[in-house]
Formats: sequence, structure tokens, C-alpha cells
Amino acid sequence: MTDYQLSTVIMAHPSRLALAEALADRLPELKPDIVVDPDPQGAPSSLRTAAVAWSFAPEHATHHLVLQDDAVPCAGFAEAVHAAIAQYPQAALSLFTEWTSMTAHHLRLAALAGANWAGVVDEYVPSVALVLPAVIAREFGAAAVRNQRDWIPKDDVSLMTFLRSRQIAAICRVPNLIDHDSPDSLTGNTEQGPRRAMCFADDVPPAPAVEPLALADVLPTFAHYQMGGFGSLPFLALRKQLEDGGLPWSIRSAEQWLTDTGLDAAAVTALARVHTDRWRRRHPGLADPLLDRLWLTPFSVGACLTGPAVRVYHPDGTPLPSRFPAADEAALEKLLADPVVRRTFATLPQAHLHPVATRDVLDELAEPLTEFVLDAVWAGYRHAREKWRR
Repeated sequence: MTDYQLSTVIMAHPSRLALAEALADRLPELKPDIVVDPDPQGAPSSLRTAAVAWSFAPEHATHHLVLQDDAVPCAGFAEAVHAAIAQYPQAALSLFTEWTSMTAHHLRLAALAGANWAGVVDEYVPSVALVLPAVIAREFGAAAVRNQRDWIPKDDVSLMTFLRSRQIAAICRVPNLIDHDSPDSLTGNTEQGPRRAMCFADDVPPAPAVEPLALADVLPTFAHYQMGGFGSLPFLALRKQLEDGGLPWSIRSAEQWLTDTGLDAAAVTALARVHTDRWRRRHPGLADPLLDRLWLTPFSVGACLTGPAVRVYHPDGTPLPSRFPAADEAALEKLLADPVVRRTFATLPQAHLHPVATRDVLDELAEPLTEFVLDAVWAGYRHAREKWRR
């Protein structure tokens, strides 16, 4: 018997009330309430509806779950949410992140390390499905109501700012317990293309009973194509010491990082071209130069697998063994065969090649693109082991 009492709300725009009602019907165990935008004719603002949704946490609840109307829950969703709360009762629990996000890249490393959770590393909290301790939910709801005119109208950004002010850790789960099936974005994100789960729980075997947390100290990632100054470029985030102050990460371009770590950036770029040209000859339907840049992110993951780039912790905070570094090629082969790991990397090209390929092309090339990414991980691991042994 648990001491945790979960309340649930689905937030919706009135034009999508049918979606919210269908979602509520799928989750009878959670008995969700539905709240709608109090000013649907006003300027687009997810914060306006979120203020109502988070304020809806009743006094008897210890935790409060808010779902957006286009969330798609996995099988066994309610049970999995309760298990997550029991293991991380003090944290903000994000149950979905879209596949291009920086947090999605963190979760890819978490899966490689043998963990099921990782810290949210974007400047927003993924909030398609989010659990907060109820007292924090009510505080945020009240603050959002008071600050409607002053805060940015996107609830996920305001949530992150608020949680940081309360020193509440935001973590995200892999596999995601939610997928995202939005026909139209109400906050101006339609042009971003599909924003699917980076690894949906229904697509992989069940998670273990104990769900560890991973923290990467070196995080290879790839910028969303709309990210100013970094769009569609590989880069690495390096965790800073807490006493450094400011943002928790320092940013390096892939070229800078390769040079800093003693890997010849020009040689790696040439190696990337060898691998990507070979792939293009087999699959001429997708030949854009974006492939060369994308290849560098899984290559960097492979290089990171030669060292202790990711730490792993039990939910109680006790350090656990990490699968970083991979001891040898046999160990790496076993890691990359893991169904969760494979799925997390399968979504990497699907997410970031959206600007240069239609969904039909990406679907048709899904398996070859997965092999393209895993080949880059192998190349990075072998190249770094050879160079760093010298």
C-alpha cells in the first residue's frame, strides 16, 4: 500500500475537448479531471491553461499529474507512474520528451549507461506529461495565475524557471511513458515536424523494478534546425563544477571538443565523409550534407564510451556501476543490441533529418538510418580507443 495520493488533470483547448475526453476514457484508474483554456479566444498561451491545471491539485493529493490533450499513454501507464513516484517522490517527473530535445540526447546516454532516468537539460521542462509534488503544483499554479502578464506564455519554460527557484530537480524517463500525437500545435510548433517520443515504452521490453538515474558529464547532442546560431549542428555540453556558477553546462562545437580531447577534427571529418558517402551510394534517395554533420553526434557518443562519461545512481542516491566505459568491443556490441538503446538511437535520424527529407522517405529508410547511426557509434569508439591509447 502506498502513502502517495495522485490526482490527475488533462489540460485542453476547447477545440480539442474530444481529444481530452478520449484520453480520460483511456485512464479510468486515474479518474482525471479536464480543464480547458479559460480564454480560448485570447493570444495563444499554454501558461494560461496550465495555471488552472496545476492549481487543481486537491489538498488530499501528495502528487499531481498534468497531461496535455494529445498525450498517448503506454500500456500500464497508471502503474508505471505510481512506481516512478515511489522511487523519486521529491522530483518533477517528466514522462515524455520529444525526440530532438537536448534531454532526449541525455536519455540516449542514460539508456547506454543502464539507467531509466536522466536530468532534464533543456531550458524548459517537457510538460506533455508531468508529475509534481502537490505542494509545488499548487504553488506554481498560484504563481502562474498572479504572473500571467509578466511570465513568458509557454508553460514549459515558466515551469523550469519556477522549479529552479524552488531547487526541485526535473528528471525524465526512458522509455517515455507517453507518446505525442498532436495534429496541430497550439503554441506555434507545427513547423517543427513530428515531435514524437524518443523511445516509447510500448515499443520496448518493460523497465526493471528499480529505475536508476544517470548524469552525463559529457553530453554529445545535435541542435534543432531552428536553434539560432547552432541550427542543425553537432555540439557537446560539458557539465561544469557547481562552484563555477551560471549555467550548469559549457558548450563546445564538435570540432572544438575533438580538438580539446586530442582527436584530430579534420581527420574525423574526413572519416565521417567516408562513412556517409558509403551510405549514400547504397541509399541515394537521401544524400543531403546534413548527414555528415549528424554522423558526428553518434561518433562522439562512441568516443565517450571509452571513458567514464556517465554516472549512475540508485533512486536513493547510492552510486551504481555505469556501463561507461565499455570495456571492449564485445561489451559495446552487447550494449548496442539492447532493445531500449537501439530504439533511442533509431529515433535520432528520424528527429533531425526532418528539414531535408519527407516523412515517407524517413520511414522507408528507418532501418538503414538506424544502422547508419550505430555505425557512427562504433567508429567513434574504435577511433578514440586507438588515439587515446597512444
